[in-house]
Amino acid sequence: MWSARQGTTSLLLKFYNESDLAMNDKATDILVTLINRAAAGIDQAVEFSKVQLPEVIEQLLLWKSVSYGIGICVTLLLTVGCALAFKKGLILMRRDDDRVGFVLFLVSLMAGVLFAALLTSYVAAALQLALAPKVWLIGYATSLAGAK
Repeated sequence: MWSARQGTTSLLLKFYNESDLAMNDKATDILVTLINRAAAGIDQAVEFSKVQLPEVIEQLLLWKSVSYGIGICVTLLLTVGCALAFKKGLILMRRDDDRVGFVLFLVSLMAGVLFAALLTSYVAAALQLALAPKVWLIGYATSLAGAK
């Protein structure tokens, strides 16, 4: 009896080992297929990036230069407006002892200084973009990555 039971057990083990091997082969084939597809997808993404990256960088530089130009124009107009308000405040202060002239003078002076600083910042950024675009791109990438 022992030998019949032992023979049955060895037969079952042999069956399970063969089915395990077949399943392992199928799993390995599926895994290899998935890895090959993933590698091909990564290769395609890298090729796409190589082709598209110069155009994306060119568009980014163009957009930033237009953005800085708009900022310079708007800030310049606001600074001129503050200069005119400053002049009007001086005239009102000289004419009579009016608080409106003093408030206009003071507010336009503070806003004018703020806008002049902002204008300087826009001009500096636009100059960096125009004169050293690679340095600007490095700084921009650093700011995107969050590194200081």
